[in-house]
Amino acid sequence: MSNGNGRQGIVIIASIGVIVASLAWIYFTQFAAPKTNLVLHQGIGEVMAEETSKLIGRKGQVIVMAINPRAAPELETQLATFQEVIGKAGGIAIKETVFLDTENQPKYGTGRGLSARRFVGVVKKKGAGN
Repeated sequence: MSNGNGRQGIVIIASIGVIVASLAWIYFTQFAAPKTNLVLHQGIGEVMAEETSKLIGRKGQVIVMAINPRAAPELETQLATFQEVIGKAGGIAIKETVFLDTENQPKYGTGRGLSARRFVGVVKKKGAGN
């Protein structure tokens, strides 16, 4: 009789172990995991810097316009990589970084473009880069 109780105890302990392991896996893959794909967004920042460098002839000043990274967390990685690559390129300086107010409207966000009116307004206010 005690042999059956021993097996039952092992099954209970093993079941609890599996449940705890499952909960830990769910937590670390769903909740504690970074919300952005760092490699992807570092690559985006690098390509933006390289294309900007080509566009302005590898020398000059640029004004960076972006929405606030608090509104789109992936922008923080993209901007940091952009600034790092532009800095290494030499001959190009970031004149100013302008964070645009999203006004809590869904039409403003990553990959949604910038209206011509807002672009011209910032250029007039801040002065042109290259």
